[in-house]
Amino acid sequence: MAAAVLVVSACLSGCAPSLVQRAIAARGGPLRSFSREVDAKVYRGVPGDWRWRSVFLVPESYRWTLRTYGEDQTYSYDGNTVIAFLGEAPIPAPASAVSSFRTHARWFAVTSLDVLLDRQRIAWSEIDRGALPGDAAWGIRAHYLDSGETYTLFFDERNLLVGAEGAVSIAPFGEGEMHARFSEFRRVGDYVVPWAASYTLDGAPLFDERVLVFVPEDPSVTPESFRVK
Repeated sequence: MAAAVLVVSACLSGCAPSLVQRAIAARGGPLRSFSREVDAKVYRGVPGDWRWRSVFLVPESYRWTLRTYGEDQTYSYDGNTVIAFLGEAPIPAPASAVSSFRTHARWFAVTSLDVLLDRQRIAWSEIDRGALPGDAAWGIRAHYLDSGETYTLFFDERNLLVGAEGAVSIAPFGEGEMHARFSEFRRVGDYVVPWAASYTLDGAPLFDERVLVFVPEDPSVTPESFRVK
């Protein structure tokens, strides 16, 4: 239903929906917020088996909680500042944290698609078909107007996002050009989301993710969620 509403609203003036609107509709409609818990196999930085929780709110608020054998480590970015926690206690965040976590937040924003409709924030264009990888039906290249950060997104014949590329900084795992492949799509409520993903950084394996829980439009996620533990 949400997908149908999106397409209808996009075409009230008689125009066809854009590529991005088609992808959002295929995914199940607008997705303002989500939370997800994953198991990850990490290959660099601190290799091993990890579990983490990511929470996102449009346009670019992001919280990342690392499950550890001791107390959880949480980093929360509200679009301007970063707050760090060890368990429930706030701890100083390094000066580099804001720029680093902005790359996380913008990665989630772009791959969640909705922010791409904000043409005052992001510009995008279709990629020439001859430049696409073999498993992609179409793709776009998007960049933030305020900083020039650029991302490449690839979609399959179902209009589902199956690949993405862009620069990130992910302490303690490294920084560079990250490439993701999304697979094993499942329906969660009204939404079709990937349940597995593989990531490389500058061409080398970074980590593989498997989703344990995905909550779309999580009612507990509000702007205040990113200002307190």
